[in-house]
This record gives sequence, structure tokens and C-alpha cells, in this order.
Amino acid sequence: MFSAPVSIVDAPENTTANSTTQTSFLCLVEGSHMVTLTWRNGSEPVMEDRPQVVINIERVNRTFHRSTLTIQSLEVTDAALYSCNAENVLPMNASFFSSASHQFSLFVQSE
Repeated sequence: MFSAPVSIVDAPENTTANSTTQTSFLCLVEGSHMVTLTWRNGSEPVMEDRPQVVINIERVNRTFHRSTLTIQSLEVTDAALYSCNAENVLPMNASFFSSASHQFSLFVQSE
């Protein structure tokens, strides 16, 4: 079986949005064997502890994985440097760890 390290093939760009609106970010990752996708706000993980934050993660096929971060009803405090992060461990060598990260900024304008 083919083993591939992760790479981000489609990533969010810097975005400016108005407060109280909704915005979504897509991260498409290529890689094999148990790819883990996470989102970060600065150095902190983005958590779905607010009803306005929704994270969807799906395996598209054997090598592609997609994650969407949606923030509904943006607040000015949502403005930050975010990142989409992917990692996997390749089975041919359990000590070989592969990771990729892409950073982007969200600017929120008050209405």
C-alpha cells in the first residue's frame, strides 16, 4: 500500500467579513493513513464550545481529506490568525511523523 505524507492542497486565504455574518473556511489535505485535521486560533485549538462554531471533517477518498470551519454570527473578537493543520503517522515507520500547516487571517469589521 502506498504511504504519503500530508500536504495541504487547498487552503483558506485571508478574509475580511462583517460582524453578525457567517464565514466558512475550507482546507483540503492529501495524505494517507489516519490523517488528523485540526483548526487553531493563534496557538489555541478552535473548539466547538460556542454554538456559532461548526467544524466538519470528512474523508473524500483514500488520499484526500476535507475540513470546513464555519463561524456563524461573527463577533469582532473572532478576528485572529487561524491555521489549518494536518498530520499523520506513516505505517512503514511508526516513528515517521508528517505534518503540514497553513495560516490565514480573519478580519472582522463591526457593523
